[in-house]
Amino acid sequence: MLLAYIDEIGETGACASRDDSRFNTSSAFGRAGFIIPEKNARPFGPQFTIVKRKLFEKEIAQASDPGKCERKGADIFRPTTPAT
Repeated sequence: MLLAYIDEIGETGACASRDDSRFNTSSAFGRAGFIIPEKNARPFGPQFTIVKRKLFEKEIAQASDPGKCERKGADIFRPTTPAT
């Protein structure tokens, strides 16, 4: 059996004009995810948690409920993300 995790991706796209300093994004929406074999599902969870805790160590430490700490992809993945 294969297991799929699928979530929506997108940006609200508040766009008044490309020249507007606050409202200049384009709306886009889609679905993204991954598929893994059933036998890999149990080992995947802890590996994901380890990587998440390392990447977002500061945010998790500051969260009121670290177990429920979540970051939205739109807040993380930007054209300048690799440079930061």
